[in-house]
Amino acid sequence: MELRMQRKALRNALIEKETIVEALGRTQAELEIANRMLEEMATTDALTGLRNRRSFDERLVDEFESAKRWMRPLSIVMLDIDDFKKRNDHFGHAAGDTALREVASLLRTAVRRSDMAVRFGGEEFAILMPGADVAQAAVLALRLLSSVRTGRWEHGALTFSIGVASMNLEADRSGLAMVVRADQALYDAKKQGKNQCCFSD
Repeated sequence: MELRMQRKALRNALIEKETIVEALGRTQAELEIANRMLEEMATTDALTGLRNRRSFDERLVDEFESAKRWMRPLSIVMLDIDDFKKRNDHFGHAAGDTALREVASLLRTAVRRSDMAVRFGGEEFAILMPGADVAQAAVLALRLLSSVRTGRWEHGALTFSIGVASMNLEADRSGLAMVVRADQALYDAKKQGKNQCCFSD
């Protein structure tokens, strides 16, 4: 009788252990899903659905080192919506948000699968183009300018200023140096009248 009771206790303990193992497995799976969602939230811009600056910075480090190691081209295209503050002031912030989402949609359809389009901050966007030289980056930049000029925008015409920088091993010690050059080219486009593209030397 005592042996029977021990067997029953062991069987119950085994069932309890299996239940705990199943519960732990479910909890582990839920934690993995939650971690993926948190990572997605940390690297995605909530308004536009594009990747954010943090995600861009992380990938830029890897792409720059890879391009340097394998002597492959790398380009960055920086875009800024012209007169965005005026748009917000005239139509309201909801209209500005709409414009940002429309631009994000345009970028998503324009870039190659290997490219990375991000909301860099405010009304500024960036495209990281692994394997693209200055000529390929120029084709994309000019196509974007044309699409924006001919596009139908909810609250009236919209234009971009664009700056392009391609990797130069003599000038660039890091991906950040490329960003600085692309940003300077963007600033030059603004100074020269906006609604155009300038290239970094």
